[in-house]
Amino acid sequence: MNAALAIFNEVKKGLYINWYYRFNLVNEFIALSIDFIGMIYLMNYNQSNVEGYGESLLGYIIWVYASYILEASYQLTLEGRSGTLEHMYMSPMPPVIIFIGNTCSILASCTILITIMSIFIVFIGNIAFPFAWAGIPIFFLTLLGLIGFGLSIAGAALLYKNVYGLVYLISTALFYLDGSMAPIDNLPAGIQLIAKSLPTTQGIAILRNIIFHQKTIADIWSDGSLVAVCLNSAFYLISGLIIFRYCEVQAKIQGKLGLY
Repeated sequence: MNAALAIFNEVKKGLYINWYYRFNLVNEFIALSIDFIGMIYLMNYNQSNVEGYGESLLGYIIWVYASYILEASYQLTLEGRSGTLEHMYMSPMPPVIIFIGNTCSILASCTILITIMSIFIVFIGNIAFPFAWAGIPIFFLTLLGLIGFGLSIAGAALLYKNVYGLVYLISTALFYLDGSMAPIDNLPAGIQLIAKSLPTTQGIAILRNIIFHQKTIADIWSDGSLVAVCLNSAFYLISGLIIFRYCEVQAKIQGKLGLY
């Protein structure tokens, strides 16, 4: 109950902060919308017909979620730079719970932003984007893997301090390799193996099958893809917890926790 209350309070605090800085959210909304619309028009060779880019929009949405979760990891660098990281470790609540709460806060804020952005893009581009209830559990499974991935980066921030370059590298790799804008089938075979191991690739592929190809939970269970995404997300979540704890211990041993 204490952990749940701490996470709830972090979400509440984050929503208040984002509302206070809503001017920044408006700018992010405009930038994200322009990015996607610009990319699909370039991919479509300046033709006006972009109705068939619903699958690309889905991948873009998942990539935006991944970017915001990675940004939550980078917040630990900013905490250390501002000298407030020690306050997290003075709390009776384990830091990993506070970090997860902060990540949930960012997810809540970006969900509002992404929803408005998606409606705007669908309306402007006349893009077909059906809704499927079966996609909701797959979406949350994918987010769990991303949160675990973010924990790994947050652990690196405790130990190596400035991880902006790593965050940018991973965000770029996810955009080009996880099938966000296009299926990974056209990639070289070796790159495909790397791409399939990323925390978002399996989720994007399954969500596309459910939303745009009318697959059911029974279908993805029978072909093994549901098991694959569960194992993938569980691996990233568990390994993220382990890496975060390891880096935390090492930062304490090396005396780096209170340094930037």
